[in-house]
Amino acid sequence: MMELKGYQEEAIQDLEDFIRLVDENNPLKEAYKIFWESRDVPAKPPYKSTIAGVPQVCFKVPTGGGKTFMAAASIKSIFLGFPATKRKVVVWLVPSETILTQTYKNLSDPAHPYNRRLQMDFSENVKVYNKEQLLMGEEFSPATVESQVSIFVLSYDSFRTVNKDGRKAYQENGQLLSFMSHLNDEDFLLSADECSLINVIRHYKPVVIIDESHHATTKLSVEMLENFNPSFVLELTATPKENSNIITYVPASALKKENMVKLPVILYNRHNRDEVIEDALSLRKRLEQFANNETMQGYNKIRPIVLFQAESKGKGDRATFDKIKTELIENYKVPSEQIAIKTAEINELPDDLMAEDCPIRYIITINALKEGWDCSFAYILASLANRSSPVDVEQIVGRILRRPYTKQFDNSLLNMCYVFTASEDFRDTVTNVIKGLNAAGFSDKECRPAEEWEISIDTETTTVIQTELYSTNTNDDLPTSTVESVTSNANDDNDSVSKMEHEAYRGAADYDAGNDYEDNERAPEVKEKMTEFPIQEQFRDAEDILLPKFFISENAGVFGVEDIEIKPNRFYKQFPLSQQDTIINFDDLNYEISLIDIQDKEYHPRHKMLNDSEAKTFLKYFETLPRDSQIRECVETLKKIIDRRTNAPSTEEIRKYIYRVVENFDKERLHDAMEHSTAYARRIKEKIAQLMTEFAREKFNEQIDEKKIFAKPSYKLKQKISPTNFTKDIFKSLYVAESNDMNDFEYNFIAKLVALDNVRWWHRNRERKEFCINGFINHYPDFLVMMNSGVLLLIETKGDDRDNSDSRRKLELGNTWEKKAGSDKYSYFMVFDKKPLEGAISFNNFMQRAKSL
Repeated sequence: MMELKGYQEEAIQDLEDFIRLVDENNPLKEAYKIFWESRDVPAKPPYKSTIAGVPQVCFKVPTGGGKTFMAAASIKSIFLGFPATKRKVVVWLVPSETILTQTYKNLSDPAHPYNRRLQMDFSENVKVYNKEQLLMGEEFSPATVESQVSIFVLSYDSFRTVNKDGRKAYQENGQLLSFMSHLNDEDFLLSADECSLINVIRHYKPVVIIDESHHATTKLSVEMLENFNPSFVLELTATPKENSNIITYVPASALKKENMVKLPVILYNRHNRDEVIEDALSLRKRLEQFANNETMQGYNKIRPIVLFQAESKGKGDRATFDKIKTELIENYKVPSEQIAIKTAEINELPDDLMAEDCPIRYIITINALKEGWDCSFAYILASLANRSSPVDVEQIVGRILRRPYTKQFDNSLLNMCYVFTASEDFRDTVTNVIKGLNAAGFSDKECRPAEEWEISIDTETTTVIQTELYSTNTNDDLPTSTVESVTSNANDDNDSVSKMEHEAYRGAADYDAGNDYEDNERAPEVKEKMTEFPIQEQFRDAEDILLPKFFISENAGVFGVEDIEIKPNRFYKQFPLSQQDTIINFDDLNYEISLIDIQDKEYHPRHKMLNDSEAKTFLKYFETLPRDSQIRECVETLKKIIDRRTNAPSTEEIRKYIYRVVENFDKERLHDAMEHSTAYARRIKEKIAQLMTEFAREKFNEQIDEKKIFAKPSYKLKQKISPTNFTKDIFKSLYVAESNDMNDFEYNFIAKLVALDNVRWWHRNRERKEFCINGFINHYPDFLVMMNSGVLLLIETKGDDRDNSDSRRKLELGNTWEKKAGSDKYSYFMVFDKKPLEGAISFNNFMQRAKSL
C-alpha cells in the first residue's frame, strides 16, 4: 500500500489539530485563529464561513502532490471528530466527467492504493458509488449506509440544478422508497421532490470533499454545497480562492524532496518548429537511454514521452494533427505505433500508458490533457506554434511534472522535465510557462526569472562556456519561476543533445542550490505572513548556550551506544492499563459542549447540537437493545472518541478498560453516556492520562536513581522567534520582541524582575515551541532569565488558583533537572503570587532571593 509522504502526514495532522480545536468547543472563527497562531502565523485573512456552523477547510497542494490520496487518508480523521453515532457518508465532488471517471475507478478498485487505504482505515467496510448506482438504488439502502462507509463520487454539474441531468437527483425516485421512513421534515429541500436522491443525501449530513475546489466558488456552486447539508467540508486545490480557509500549504520543495515532481522545468527556445521537433526527439531518445541504465527493481522501465502541442486551427485541427503525425513518420522515421492523438474528439491513447508493452512515445494534442490526465512518463512538452504565434502552454505544463514511481534517479536529467518552443517573444513564452506553474500550485517564491544564454562547449575539456546574449529585461516585474532557459543554434544532433544536457545539469544545480529543503520548512505563503525577531545584538553570546536535557544511553547495534533524548511516551510502552483502577466520578460532568444555543450556529459545528435528528434516532434504537448490547455499543462509542485523544497503549487495552468502567453503569447512566459521549470520553481520557503520567513518573525516577538517565547539554536557543502576539515594552528582552501571551501576574512578575541591576536578559519561553524540561512530562518553564553572574534561571510562575497536582509534577521535575544540570550554572524556581506549594516560593520571597543571585 502506498505510504503517506512526510508532508502528507503533516497535512493530516494539521487537519486533526483543527478538528481538535473545534471539538474543544471553540467557535469556528476562533479555532482557525488559534490554529494559525499556534504556528506563529496570524490568521489573515480570518476564517470565512460559507455555510453557517459547518467547518470548511482547505489543503493547498501543488499538482503532483497526491491530493486524492491525502483526501482518502483524511476521511478517518474527520469522522473521529464526530460522535460515534454519526453515519459515515462522504460526498466526493469533482469538476469534470474525465476526473469523475478516473476518481471513481481508483477509489473503487481493490488493487489501487486509494481503495486499499480506505479499506485499511475502516476495516474493509467501504463502498464507493457513482451517481447512476445511487439513482438505481444499487446496493444502496438504509441498512447498507448504517453498516458501512459510503462514498458518493459525483461531479459538480450533476448537482447544479440548472443542469438538466442534475435535476434527476432532485426528482421523485421509486428506487429510494426504503429511505422515506428515515427522513425528517428538516431533510426535505423545497426545490426537490420528497423521495429524491438529494433529500436522502441531505438526511445523512455528509462529509463533503471538493476536488479542484477553485472551480466551485460561484453562487450556484455554493447553493449546490448548501443543498447537500454537509457537516464538514474539505477542499483540495493547488490554487485556492480568497474564500478558502487554508490549513495546509504544501511547498513545491516538499514535493521535490519526496521525489513527487520533476523540477526544475528546463525551457529551451528554438529558431523554428523544425528545431523544436528535432531537439525534442533527440532529447527524448537520450532520456530513454539513461532510463534503460537505471535500476528499476519492481517497476517497468521508464519510457519518456513527448507531448506535441499543436496550434489550433479550429475546424481544421484534424488535418493539423494528421500532418504532424505524417511528418513524424516520414521525416523523422518515428514508427506509427509510437504516436497517439488525443483531443476532445479523438482519443488514440491506450488504457495504461505505463504498461510495459505500451509503445507510445509521442502524443499530439492541443489542450486536451489539461486535466484528468496522469502519466508520469511525460517528460517533454514541445509547442509547435508558429514562431510569430503566442505560445499557449499554460494549460498543460502541469502534465509533465509528475515523477515516475516517486523515485530519485541516479541521472539527474530524469529528475527534471522540459519545454521546447520557437517564439519571437521568448519573454512572453516564459511568462506563459510561469503561469502554468502557478496554476499547478508552484508559487513565485520557489521560482527564478529565466535568462537567455548562448552555450558553447570546449570539446577537449567538456567545459561549458556560458555567454549572456543580452541583459535587457523587457519586463522588470516578470514573475519568477522554476524555469531555466537556453537558446541553441546547433544543427548537429549530437552537439545539440550535448548542449541540452549541459544546460539541464546547470539548471538543476542552480535550482537545488537555491531550494535547499529542510525538515519543517515553511511554505512561502506561510513565511511571508510571519514576523521574525532575532536575538538582540548585545546578547548574541546567548546563541552559544547549550541547555541540558535528559538522555538515556541505549545499544545501537553495530554503531555502539547512542544517547537517546527522553520523551514521556517511552515509558508508556510498559504501562499496564489492565491493572489500573476504574474509579471515575461522572456526577460533575460539564455538558456544555452539547448545549450550544441553536442561534449561535454561525460559529459552532452543527453536529454538536442537542437537536441533531440523527443522534435522537440512534438513541431510540439504543433503548431497544438488550443490556449486553447496550454496554458493547457504549464501549465502542467511547473507544472511538478516546482513540485519537490519548497516547494510551493499544486499542484493545482501551476497549477492555472502558468495558470495566461501563459494565457497572445502570440503565440511566448508560443512556446518559451515549447522549453525552464526548463528555464521558473526556473524563475517561483524563483518568487514563493521570494513570499514565503517574506510571511514567515512577519509572523516570527509578532510572534517575539508577543513574541511567542523565542531563546532557543539547538545546540551542532559536536564532529567531515569530510570536504573533508580541511586546517590546519590557527592556532587557533577549529577542528584539518577545511573546506577549502573558497574564497580568506573569507580565508584572517579569517587569519587576528585570528592573533588578543583576538581571542581564529575559526570554518568554513558549509552550510546545521552545525549551522543555523533558522527563515523565514535558515541562515548558515560563521564563528564562540570565543573571550577570552567568547563572541561568528557569522560572515557572503560578497564580494562586492553579491546579496543584499539575504544579507538583512540574516542581518535582524542575528540581530534578536543576540537580542533574549543575546547580552552579542553573537554578529552577516555581513562583506563586502569595500562596506557594511546599518547595515553591512566593513572589516577594523570590524577589529577595533574586537580588543576590
